[in-house]
Amino acid sequence: MRTKPQIVDWSRCPSIACVLVDFWIGSRGDYAHIPPLCFFTDQALLDFCDAAIPEEESSFDSLRKVRQRLGLKHTARPMIKTVLIKSNSILFG
Repeated sequence: MRTKPQIVDWSRCPSIACVLVDFWIGSRGDYAHIPPLCFFTDQALLDFCDAAIPEEESSFDSLRKVRQRLGLKHTARPMIKTVLIKSNSILFG
């Protein structure tokens, strides 16, 4: 019998860590249009997190350390190298 996946308790961890874990290999529901974060370079990941979570400032090194501490690995060839914010849109390149 299959069990329903647990909903992430966002109050128990820093926002950056929750976003990384929840969207690392894909997203669902209202966020299905966001590519899996494992395809992002560290710089593109930082740009995306700065846009998605503006209230939590992070640096390149701190984001990389959080990702490594969580054991999240990039794909062999990250495909998303840039993230641009235009008006109310996020463009992945």
